[in-house]
Amino acid sequence: MSAYVYVMRSTLTGKHSVGVTADLARKVASSRRLTVSDAPWECVYVEICNGMDEAKDRVQYLKSLEDQEKGIRLLYSSRISTRPGRGDT
Repeated sequence: MSAYVYVMRSTLTGKHSVGVTADLARKVASSRRLTVSDAPWECVYVEICNGMDEAKDRVQYLKSLEDQEKGIRLLYSSRISTRPGRGDT
């Protein structure tokens, strides 16, 4: 079962939220209910993974970066939606 790593960005503050989901459409729709002070949110990056374990490992890596914000901005500004070998079913 595929899982998705997503990056949401607050259009108001520029703050990022990184996470995993099995239902990307539901997650994007529910982003309106995230912290009101940072709303509205937009989905700026999606990466397809081969299951939740792989997706969680990827998020853990992204959150472990020394400069997490810079790494996340670089990730989604590259417009790469999948990494080689990922998302194959």
